[in-house]
Amino acid sequence: MNFLTGSMRIAILLIASIGSALAAEEMQTRVFKIPPDFIGHADDVQPPDPFALKPLPPRRPDTSKSVLESAGVAFPTGATSSFEPVSYLLTVHNTPPNLDLVEDFVDSLNKYGPKAVVWNLIILEGPAEIIGTASDQASQSASALAQLESLLALTKKPDSPIHILADAYIEGKSSTNIAHTAATDHSFTLAPELDAKGRSSVPFETRTSGIQFEMGAVISPDGMTIEANLAIHAPAPPPTSRQTSVTDPITGNPAEYPITDIPVADFVTSITLKNGHTRLVGVAKSTRGKDRLQAAFLTANVRSGDPQERYSLFQPPPPSLVTPPGMTALMLSPPPGTIDSAMPGRPHQSLLSWLKTPGITAPGSSATRQGNQILVITTPENMERIALVVDHLINHQPNDIHLTLHTIQAQASLLRDLARQAATTKDHAAILAVLEAAVAKGEAHFIDTAFVEAESGTSVSHAATSEHTFLSEFATTDQGRPEIGLESRKAGSIIEFEGHHYFGSSTIEANISYELHSAAPTAHRAHFLDPQSKKRFELPLLDFHVIKTTTGITLGNGLVSLLSLQKPPGRDIGDHLWATFVRADVVYQVTPPRPPAPKPIKLSRPPPSDPDALEVQTFHVPPDFLTVSGKTTAEEVLKDIGITFPKSATASFRPATLQLFVRNTRANLDLVEAFVSTQLVPEVRSVAITSHIIQAPGPLLRQLAAQAATRSNHESLFAALLANKEATQLDLTRLEGKGGARLTVAQGTEVSYLKNITFNDKGIPVLDQQTCQTGLHFEMEPSIESDFTMLNLLIAPTFHTAPPTEHREHLIDTTGRRVELPLTDFHTFTTSATLTIPDGTTHLVSLWKPVTSSEDVLQALFITAHVLPHGQ
Repeated sequence: MNFLTGSMRIAILLIASIGSALAAEEMQTRVFKIPPDFIGHADDVQPPDPFALKPLPPRRPDTSKSVLESAGVAFPTGATSSFEPVSYLLTVHNTPPNLDLVEDFVDSLNKYGPKAVVWNLIILEGPAEIIGTASDQASQSASALAQLESLLALTKKPDSPIHILADAYIEGKSSTNIAHTAATDHSFTLAPELDAKGRSSVPFETRTSGIQFEMGAVISPDGMTIEANLAIHAPAPPPTSRQTSVTDPITGNPAEYPITDIPVADFVTSITLKNGHTRLVGVAKSTRGKDRLQAAFLTANVRSGDPQERYSLFQPPPPSLVTPPGMTALMLSPPPGTIDSAMPGRPHQSLLSWLKTPGITAPGSSATRQGNQILVITTPENMERIALVVDHLINHQPNDIHLTLHTIQAQASLLRDLARQAATTKDHAAILAVLEAAVAKGEAHFIDTAFVEAESGTSVSHAATSEHTFLSEFATTDQGRPEIGLESRKAGSIIEFEGHHYFGSSTIEANISYELHSAAPTAHRAHFLDPQSKKRFELPLLDFHVIKTTTGITLGNGLVSLLSLQKPPGRDIGDHLWATFVRADVVYQVTPPRPPAPKPIKLSRPPPSDPDALEVQTFHVPPDFLTVSGKTTAEEVLKDIGITFPKSATASFRPATLQLFVRNTRANLDLVEAFVSTQLVPEVRSVAITSHIIQAPGPLLRQLAAQAATRSNHESLFAALLANKEATQLDLTRLEGKGGARLTVAQGTEVSYLKNITFNDKGIPVLDQQTCQTGLHFEMEPSIESDFTMLNLLIAPTFHTAPPTEHREHLIDTTGRRVELPLTDFHTFTTSATLTIPDGTTHLVSLWKPVTSSEDVLQALFITAHVLPHGQ
């Protein structure tokens, strides 16, 4: 922020300006939060070093009063205005009518803040008479909400002719393309293709059946009108196969193969909606019965965020506080944890201890901690410097984003009511609490839980899946032998996330893709009659049941958001729905101050009898001793820093041993020693990374994840988990290595599996076997910060959550021969993320549900990182 210098001074005088203006009894004081470009200028000069005890440059003028006057706000005698761009606070002391004008002006500015649209799609099916009447009524009204509620009320009656085909809830930012799917990917075959000799090859294809909802919307500046492009693929009955027979023109023999009929119901349109309105976007004939229609109702709600939600660094002191003459008071509220954290570049000092150092502490000043705040009383000049330091902390303190997702199954009626509440509220923690209470009563249950930590601005992937192998290609070679191809696809929980947290902001701008397979893949078979061999053959097929949400969303720090709502495909769960909640927490990574290392005892040497006598001393230097300075000899390097070389004095560098040999006077050797020890300290340090994988009951690990979401060190939580008898340690690794190097640890068993199958000249199957190492394969790359208190860690672990399972599939080829396929499914957790870990801390990095478990069991990855002392 280039405007810090002038803005901080305004912050320091905030309390004083309020106090002086309160003398006018007919006036009031109000504080407004507004965009940072309110004044319309920024300071292009870099802010001064907050730790330097030097006079600060002249302050920039506060022009907020003139801006408000140009907007029609009058300022009678005693009225004041001050604007603090760091916290985006405009403080105005004026008469109530003028303050109302200021409020109107601020409201006009805030209309341009970030906005998102919450979409709620409900698709109903019913008799043409009822749906048609609702359609006619909706055409005569600006909103179809009344018609939707009337039809929903009918669905609750016994033997109702109205059925709900689909529910969908999703949120997306303006001008962002979002997509939501709850469907089955059906695999089927097309008609066999015959070559000139009548040999068959069978094409495979996949089509999606279920709800698919894609949209892109732009919100008008007033937040009331939404222009949207929509594509709705409504649920339809699953594809049906039927056998057909034809005569092969080449052989003259009959051929038989399956034909797949795919019902379709699509609505593609561009519409204009008003905030809070419901529109009947499409009506079409139902594919489920005669004289029935289906109708798609869409509700859109604009959710406006605070245009500049920021962490408030500065608060006024208690009203009862009386400051000494010449002093000013301010309540500092730095981010959680930063009061006790080592200051950037000062590993031995915290903010509180720095406030008590000489030069900052003036006579009569004080710094008193009150919880997570510090009440500071000091001179105005010192207060400006302190404010700069606090802002410096929030702009330089590393932080990570903790992302938590929960998918819960509950009664559809309950979830529909909660979704309506969520559409117009910002924090859905209370809604999640209602469902958690239902879980405790046995009326709902958790489907999936995931936790992942990542550095702001980086992409993270997180997957707990089973990898299923299936047939994807079938043909007949010139020799009449079958030719097959195998593919694999992951099914489970797959998260792609990229979050950006801007320093001082209380929101996270996020792109998220969450894929959850709602049921195990479903197998079925396709049957054929080969015209050449006159034999029947059949092929196995596999269908996948997928829920996937892709969107751009603004997440409030520490707030819960309902991400999606849907009916899970591939499951018969009655009148129930699945709801997915997401929470993001910005956690500042803090390292407590370290006590200064004791200075090494230096043995004093007796002074030389002749100060001009030459002595020889050997020094150990880094390998880039010459190249980094651009010199060609060691003597040139030392001369360049001011060391003299009298007659016969020399210096040489031996790269093979990294030794610097210097022959010079005692005084000059001391200067060389000081240069080497302070300027040429080797930066290469080693790290030790320990990982633990723990399995425990879902309620236990969900509770732990909720506590970990707001902490930068999970050491105590991890210790308590290890002490719990319900927790099981599945894996443990420890690896040491240099900072900046790629480290890998692997342990487990190599398992052979079928990659493909071919047939030799005699038609005998030949298995293409490959190996996969099960267990844990962990790659990491640590980078150490310059003060050796913080690690930037890139991790890419793969952990097999359960032993691989083998299932036998078969096909019958065109000669009628049965071909067995021993296929292996692997069950893994994988993630790829970059995170910041303070030295010596333990982090819950990931939490996932193993796909193979039908019980409420979770697994977790913990990492502990240590920067090893120099020399280890």
